Amino acid sequence: MVQLKHSLLALALACQLVWAIPKDSTGPGSIIEQRGGGFNDQYVFATCPNPPNKCSTCGGDSKKKGFCDNERGRGWWSDYNRCKQWHKEGCGLTCECVSEETGKPGSGLPLIIPFPPSPVGFIAPPAAVPNPKKVCNEDYTKNSCKDCKPLDGWCTVGDQAGCPCREECPADDKKPDCSADDCKGEKGSCTVGHYKDCKCKAECPKPEKEVLVCSDDTCKGKDNKCTTGTNEGCECYELTSEIYTLGTKSEVESFEKVLTKLVDSMKKQDEEAEKPKDPEVKCSSTDYSKAVSVDVSFMSKLADKFCSGDTSKKRSQDLTAKDVSSSAYKNYKFHFELDPGKNCKTDCKAAFKSMAGKCQGYDSHSIQPEASAKVDDCSASFSYKITVPDKPKPKPDTFTQHGLQERKCHTADQFGSHGDVRGSEISMAATGCAGISDDKAKLKAGSDPIELKSTYGSTKFKFTMSWIENCEGDEQDARYPFGGAHNLGNTCWQLLLDDWQKCNNGGAGGSIDYSCVRYDFRPSFD
Repeated sequence: MVQLKHSLLALALACQLVWAIPKDSTGPGSIIEQRGGGFNDQYVFATCPNPPNKCSTCGGDSKKKGFCDNERGRGWWSDYNRCKQWHKEGCGLTCECVSEETGKPGSGLPLIIPFPPSPVGFIAPPAAVPNPKKVCNEDYTKNSCKDCKPLDGWCTVGDQAGCPCREECPADDKKPDCSADDCKGEKGSCTVGHYKDCKCKAECPKPEKEVLVCSDDTCKGKDNKCTTGTNEGCECYELTSEIYTLGTKSEVESFEKVLTKLVDSMKKQDEEAEKPKDPEVKCSSTDYSKAVSVDVSFMSKLADKFCSGDTSKKRSQDLTAKDVSSSAYKNYKFHFELDPGKNCKTDCKAAFKSMAGKCQGYDSHSIQPEASAKVDDCSASFSYKITVPDKPKPKPDTFTQHGLQERKCHTADQFGSHGDVRGSEISMAATGCAGISDDKAKLKAGSDPIELKSTYGSTKFKFTMSWIENCEGDEQDARYPFGGAHNLGNTCWQLLLDDWQKCNNGGAGGSIDYSCVRYDFRPSFD
């Protein structure tokens, strides 16, 4: 009989796994399951085939012989897609394959070690996070963020670069909220996220809605404060074990206050028995392409922050990621407004959560930039607006030029009044350009300019050799633009001297380009 039960259980499990394989799966070894909290989100369990397939069936092996060019997606599908937006490769598995060229599978590690699946409470690794140097620990809490310069919980340097890590537990006054999605606190500690196993801060219930009893096992109060459970640190009240227990006058008065609160609480519970109506939500658009790339869970955090303020009166507030201790969404602005209406039962947090759910984009990582919610019965209203920073300006067009270009002379009054510029003095000063060390003289895009300054009497000489912005070309030795023999007339000295000699502007000098290096002389340090 036991054997029959096990057989039926195995058959049921096999059926579930068969139904979990999608029609458009990436191939054998990919099994998915639905994520309960995400819209059309799935978790993909991807493995490499054994024995390996031919490389022609997985995009070839042009990147590394014996390894597929195409990755196998794995982990939460939304996290994988987001990772692919930021990283061209290294988000999924790179499998061995039988090379068409060698007829053998690959050996050793693949070209790029993929990111591990994002732990609960983490976002996909941002663009600045490099791929892991080695396979990450399965238990990310063993990786400390302390010395790896973390970005949204992912190490960016050191042996654990590319792996998720656990933050140091924050001070008591900065503990995360137990109710936060990236904490999900139980018994006073986070169970997921960056602060897993760290103590979290409970949202104390309002006494008029719930009275905490110190003697309860879920509170274990001391000095009228709970010492354990999700309400640790919240105010609690002592109840006498028997109604007829004798007590002092102050104890009786305290007991009467507790009874009064209990009676009031029961009355209010009766009044609130009728569930408030859901607000009417309007999104700025129903077109998924109009949604902005902001996580719905992150938006809910900001809304909770806004709703933690005074909700009894009409108000508005601008928030940023810093208000919820996050480094994500730099330069984004989030505007929230509420009007509590009159005798309205609709909860602020619930209203914004309803908006976030109904105005979500294609997945849980996008949301419409504006939305509003109204409750007609009591004239309450809620709204939010997300302002996305302007996209960075495109890089300017580059250009190329070769050899000696046309000289450009400064205007005679460009540097104001200056001392006399004498040929012998400028000739002597310019010779210094040929004595620059090798490491400084070889210029390329991004190199620091070379500056030589001299003073003769009251006259200041400044010679500059610099790479021209946006010019594309090979590295140049600024000392010897013409190549050939290294005699003085074949060096930078000649170009800098000619900037004075061939410009008839009262000694104001000029500049000339040789390929991508500019040679400039001026009688001023400005």
